[in-house]
Amino acid sequence: MQVQFQFVLVRDTLYSPLPADLVSMTTAAGSRDRGRSRDRSSFVAVEVQDLKNGAVHYWTVDKLR
Repeated sequence: MQVQFQFVLVRDTLYSPLPADLVSMTTAAGSRDRGRSRDRSSFVAVEVQDLKNGAVHYWTVDKLR
């Protein structure tokens, strides 16, 4: 299996939207983030690079565990 994992700081913006399930899972975890708008949220995620198929996925840290 040719997979590479990397921790990255990601931000949900109009020009680089993240999947809704990733954003909602991350912001729901902490009450301090609930008042923020989505375009200002930034958080640590795991970038999963599937080198065999050329695909890139983003996971929460909990999903990696």
